[in-house]
Amino acid sequence: MSGLKEGDRPPTLLKPEYIAGLFDTSGRFTVSVNESSHSEVGYYLHPVARLTIKDKNHIKQHIEQFLDAYNVKYNVQKNEYHWLIAIQQPESIQKFGDAIGPFLLEQRRDGALLINEVIPAFQEDLNSSKQRFYEIMSIADKLVDGKNRKYTQQYFKELWEDELNLEVDDGN
Repeated sequence: MSGLKEGDRPPTLLKPEYIAGLFDTSGRFTVSVNESSHSEVGYYLHPVARLTIKDKNHIKQHIEQFLDAYNVKYNVQKNEYHWLIAIQQPESIQKFGDAIGPFLLEQRRDGALLINEVIPAFQEDLNSSKQRFYEIMSIADKLVDGKNRKYTQQYFKELWEDELNLEVDDGN
């Protein structure tokens, strides 16, 4: 690389293409489901975009600059080996998706599902209706990896079977 010298710094603001590539390999659009005494249905589902990066503080700083430039609200946590950057507010996930979406490859489908289907349902207050919560879990199941998850659409089908209209197409 003849054009790169030791000590050269990347541009002040990373391009959306770079952030999209990083997110394709180290990020994911997903949902989080938790028990909640504050929700009418006893559970709370919310959208999230997560990016995990190795303990490279200078990369984290550039990602934070990018998110700040696009007015994306986020949280940062650090464990022994990684930084976790989480975007949880629907408006911020939308802004983030608008910025990097055209450049995503691996995460394009999940981003579209989260932004076009889960977030509108979340904003309709899906957490106040067991039927709506159950229906949106079919999409959530596509976004969440792992066979050992407790909260799946099937879990809520069994839990609320007598209270649901199961004639609705749930994909099962």
